[in-house]
Amino acid sequence: MISTQKNYSQPHLVSLPVNHKRPSLTPGKYVKIGTILSQDDKAYSTVSGKILRYIQQKDTNNQVKNHIVIENDTLNKKDDYVNTLSLKDLIDRYFVPTTTQEQLNTLTNQKLLIDLIFFDEPFVTLDGKFLENFKDDLIETLETLYRLYAFSECVILVKEDQAELINQTVSFPLTVKSVKPEKGIDFSYTMINRTFNQALINQSSYNYLRTESIMKLHEMIRHHRPSVLGRLIIEGDAIQSPTLMIVRVGTLFLDLKRIVGGYTTKNGLTIHKNARVLNQVITHDDFSISHDLASLYIQEHREREVYECIACGRCNTKCPAGILPSKIMHAVEHDIYLDRMRTDLCIECGLCSFYCPSKINVMEFVKKGKALIGGKHDV
Repeated sequence: MISTQKNYSQPHLVSLPVNHKRPSLTPGKYVKIGTILSQDDKAYSTVSGKILRYIQQKDTNNQVKNHIVIENDTLNKKDDYVNTLSLKDLIDRYFVPTTTQEQLNTLTNQKLLIDLIFFDEPFVTLDGKFLENFKDDLIETLETLYRLYAFSECVILVKEDQAELINQTVSFPLTVKSVKPEKGIDFSYTMINRTFNQALINQSSYNYLRTESIMKLHEMIRHHRPSVLGRLIIEGDAIQSPTLMIVRVGTLFLDLKRIVGGYTTKNGLTIHKNARVLNQVITHDDFSISHDLASLYIQEHREREVYECIACGRCNTKCPAGILPSKIMHAVEHDIYLDRMRTDLCIECGLCSFYCPSKINVMEFVKKGKALIGGKHDV
């Protein structure tokens, strides 16, 4: 059970992944919040301070990447470029959603779907109170997005016992869809599935955000800077003090481990990234906090009971991208060429793993398939 909330927004240093192999910024150079670290992606500094070194480090997806280590001077200076941007341009340039399936595209005259439904694990006891405290920031963020983009309608998904928190007078078209708490996640995924499928059929974009991404946007709006903070829940039976933390992106997990009291066991650990039910496992604890990390569930390692695929097809019918996860899994398992399977369309939402009655981590096989084709359409 999570009972405490802590703030760790000023770590001594941060470690941030970058894509470039030949760094343009050298050790000793001073950077500020928003300084672009890699010209070929959206990597930017989340602190102001001096670059110490470049290292090879595994990220939360267990991939070895170049990381830039920056000493935090705690002054929170913003890059001069940031100050020249309008709020809309700031969001367009720097906003990074928490999950791969979230998107904020051209909102003008389009629907915006906000998903406030949370998993009951590891979000235990604290999320209800969090939403109550967060509602004013939520409405302020949506009001600002409406002024900037003039979206046609905002649809908010929320659990039934929290719907009244959202029902208030606003300046934008608002629809609140509530559901019984025990059906929350399934309802949420059904709505998201429809959104993705309609976008694919109509060959159009979609706009879908979760709580953590709204928090990032609120930070950007309030401080007129790129988002540098995130909400991270650290929970599980291997953690001394389960905690909800507000933490700086790039913070080393080993720093946070000390704050939550360390592990309760010296045996092997399993670290689940985001929802435990999706079984996205981090194989090490020497990583830094990334933009896409919302929760960690840490438990003593247990062999997971997995059954054979029964070819029920649930993973295929639930896939919002319209691909066939079970077929891709079979192809990867048996080294069959991924011909015409459109593997690269996977958005890594984890629905295939979530709905699998055999408890197979189907998404991991699909991700391997994406890696095999190098992110290009297979033909």
